[in-house]
Amino acid sequence: MSLQLTRNLIHLDRGSDELLLSNAFYMRPLYVAYGRRRIIELLSELPKGRTLEQLKSDFAADEKLIQLLRDHRILVDPLVEKEGYDPREIAGTATAPRKIDRMTVFLLLTEACNLGCIYCLNGAETYEKSGRSRMNPDVALRSITACLERLAPGGTLKVAFFGGEPLMNWPLLQEIVRRCESDIKLRYQDRHIA
Repeated sequence: MSLQLTRNLIHLDRGSDELLLSNAFYMRPLYVAYGRRRIIELLSELPKGRTLEQLKSDFAADEKLIQLLRDHRILVDPLVEKEGYDPREIAGTATAPRKIDRMTVFLLLTEACNLGCIYCLNGAETYEKSGRSRMNPDVALRSITACLERLAPGGTLKVAFFGGEPLMNWPLLQEIVRRCESDIKLRYQDRHIA
């Protein structure tokens, strides 16, 4: 059995010397409280195609660490262990996403605001009073139709206008309402837009 570093490695550094390693296919994480540098060095030095016994012999000082890496499937035999997935394996058992009966789409029409409400998380200092950032009409309409596609027949989509102050992009708001009441409503007659 020849070993190599898994292709499905999840590697997370934390703090000055902590490390978390996991094989995404086995999810048996190995947490290292200290010694991150040494483990990374060891993993970079390991030759491919060596057996567990050969690796333990080549790296005698790290024999227990090598066994630990093997036990956690950080070191794997790619011929024996699952290192990928075959889409055919899941195609037969996969189910289509469940259609939902209600949804809300929040459209951020603009970041501009002229109100400066005291309860606003952004406050008067952060909102641009004359902000040029405005939602593209095509993005707004595609967002609505994408949500309608996910709805079950008879479902309801609520369209919420958000922003800064959404009325500062009044022409877009009017266009969205007009399109929802005309061509989008005709195309999705079995769904409701509120």
